[in-house]
Amino acid sequence: MRVLRPVLPVVLALSACEGSDRDAPSDSDDTALGDTDVPVAPVADAGPDRELAVGGTVVFEATENTVGEVAWDLGDGTIVEGRRVEHTYTEPGNLLVIQQVIGAGGARDTATARVTVYRPAVDPQPVSASPMVLSDDGAFLYVAQPESGTVVRVATADQSTARWPACATPRSVALDGSLVAAACEDDDAVAILDASTGDLQRTVPLDPGCLPVALVVRNGTFHTACSGTGEIVRFTATGVPEVARTGLEDPRGLALLGDGTYVTTRFRGNVGHHDLFGDPTGGGRVDIGDTPVTLAPDPGPDSDTANRGTPNLLQALAVSPDGGSAYVGATVANLDRGLASDGLPATFETTLRAAVRLVDVPNRAEVFALRNIPDNHGTVGAITLTPRGNWAWVALQNTHTLQRLDAYTLQSS
Repeated sequence: MRVLRPVLPVVLALSACEGSDRDAPSDSDDTALGDTDVPVAPVADAGPDRELAVGGTVVFEATENTVGEVAWDLGDGTIVEGRRVEHTYTEPGNLLVIQQVIGAGGARDTATARVTVYRPAVDPQPVSASPMVLSDDGAFLYVAQPESGTVVRVATADQSTARWPACATPRSVALDGSLVAAACEDDDAVAILDASTGDLQRTVPLDPGCLPVALVVRNGTFHTACSGTGEIVRFTATGVPEVARTGLEDPRGLALLGDGTYVTTRFRGNVGHHDLFGDPTGGGRVDIGDTPVTLAPDPGPDSDTANRGTPNLLQALAVSPDGGSAYVGATVANLDRGLASDGLPATFETTLRAAVRLVDVPNRAEVFALRNIPDNHGTVGAITLTPRGNWAWVALQNTHTLQRLDAYTLQSS
């Protein structure tokens, strides 16, 4: 939560002082304080929460019941005075707007409202592979359960579940109207089920050794990443699979941009390089079309909440609705620390940590300054974004927990 900047009450206090002589009631003025000379307590009301796209304008207005001097902190660094203000937001953010009212005698009251400023989605929106997917109406959540070889449907209204046999080791699910499909790693296949009954509609065989782990769908065409062969294969529910992309290295995460470009993550670093700190070719990699983006090593310093290391084991990937940002889950192993390396003892706090990294998709570059290191967690299992793309939910696999991050700052909320 944003803390009101010290300048806001100072501005109001000075305003009240400057107007004290001019506005002081005379003996004949009984309207300022009332017949009993008891000041009216100020009541602040910042209005309802709001959502708007970047470039939109919002009007903030004090209510008729608001008595006193009014000032606003608009959440993006702007502080203004006035009962009615208009403001245009030029950057995205999950913002807290604060209204402060100072009444007679210096009494104060504050109220807040949340303003979500989001980047407009492109059409069609990017789709990202995930072990769980929500139906368009929000009524059902479908979850791949690799340990039991099932797809679980959860009714969001009452959390009731239905468990359907699917295949060996389903890793990812995708929903296409009345069908839900699962990428079956150990079967080298994709299982297509009826999304209402769970009845198996078709098993789509893929080449031996494909090891499909990620699956997305758009307009009736499924796309799956084969971690074993480095290919992306596409097919319809009734059609024959065809290879759409080759030459990838151990792809685990998969997304399809609005223009049809594939975004994938390389699970492990280059053989012989991934354990060398700072080697620019060694870390986990994100491929955006034909452009590789190797994630930078974290220089540290080592502490009880962070450690050095090269991001690796990239499997979680989510692209924002506007297509501008790719969020990547990684594990950062501190292989430069140790008595045989830098002479420092390897401790549980400085050896291994999960990380969430951000890649600027249009510019094909990592935004290293915006990274999140969840404390006391080791593996990011999945990342999913809210429909506006303003929050990122991160599933931390080894601790069985969820974290919500501000998608624009990557700070925990």
